[in-house]
Amino acid sequence: DWNRVDGGAFLTALPKQDNMLVEAAFHFGKGRFSSFVQYAARNYAAPAADQNQLQAGMAWWMAGHNRNLKFSVGRQHTEGQPDRTQALLQFQIFYY
Repeated sequence: DWNRVDGGAFLTALPKQDNMLVEAAFHFGKGRFSSFVQYAARNYAAPAADQNQLQAGMAWWMAGHNRNLKFSVGRQHTEGQPDRTQALLQFQIFYY
């Protein structure tokens, strides 16, 4: 996923930036679990603290792609700040 965000004159608190998210997973047979890795980056057009992070974790697919629970651990790097260890627990619901 890649997108360019620019709040312009309407949303001035939202700076111009490019965001990227790449995720790859391995699904275990016919089970409902998969391991995954995820890389995300945020790069600002103006001088600001760019960020990137790398996560690895497990996903439990409760209802196919409609509902899942993910847990991951990784490192977050923000320019000018110490790197941080990050743990995420995320529940996603998709409704069509």
